[in-house]
Amino acid sequence: MVTQETGTSSWADAFQNILKLEESHGFDNKAVMGGLDKFVALWGKEMAAQAAGDEKFLLKESYDAMSAKLRAQWVAKWREALAGASAPIKATKPTASTTKKKPAAKKTPPEKKTRYKAPPAEVTVDAPVDRLRGVDTKLTARLKRLDVETIRDLLYLFPRRHEDYSTAVKISELSPGEECTVVATVWEAREVAKGPRGGRRDTEAVLSDETGNLRVVWFGQRYLARSLKPGSRIAISGKASVFRGQLVFENPEHEMLDAAGSGV
Repeated sequence: MVTQETGTSSWADAFQNILKLEESHGFDNKAVMGGLDKFVALWGKEMAAQAAGDEKFLLKESYDAMSAKLRAQWVAKWREALAGASAPIKATKPTASTTKKKPAAKKTPPEKKTRYKAPPAEVTVDAPVDRLRGVDTKLTARLKRLDVETIRDLLYLFPRRHEDYSTAVKISELSPGEECTVVATVWEAREVAKGPRGGRRDTEAVLSDETGNLRVVWFGQRYLARSLKPGSRIAISGKASVFRGQLVFENPEHEMLDAAGSGV
């Protein structure tokens, strides 16, 4: 029998980095955009399990209203709670009545033989791309904008750029005007109305890593607000600029990443 405690989730990983940064800043409530009260408001439901026994102090009292001494206690209590949540797996000795059952042998299903279907003889590399299965009128039009009209053109369509995420920079290392890549965690993403009478719908997001936070704007791409889930990992590439004293990326290229840091 094995007893396993649940490990910290993506919110907890980000929160641990925020607490570390907050402590290094002298508990000035600037480690995360909007302050720690906003983080608690966003993740309060998930944080409740880790705050068991001290919910009033850890979840209901305003961090912004605390003295520096109380803020230090608040940060220390949270770091202690998160450290307990990520404790390693503990194994217990089986009791005398425990009997080991031999797992039933799994039947291997018969291997399915896939018949190879040759393409029609008249389809050659110089045939239009819409002769390929799955290429409809809409996709054909998009490919044409890339100067891809034949199957041969498609074979020679290579990526415009290759991003090496191993060389990504931290948020604290960003310099305005320099082309770079940042790998971070989505803290929040929302749709905002801009332009005359709010006619344009943009997506604004706040990304964070262990060194700080970053604002990102995609103009006219409202759909991204629904696909950028809090806690997910993302890589963005482009040039950082300064707006109202804060670093911001405008319309960067982006790619969602899995837990291992590979593109999804």
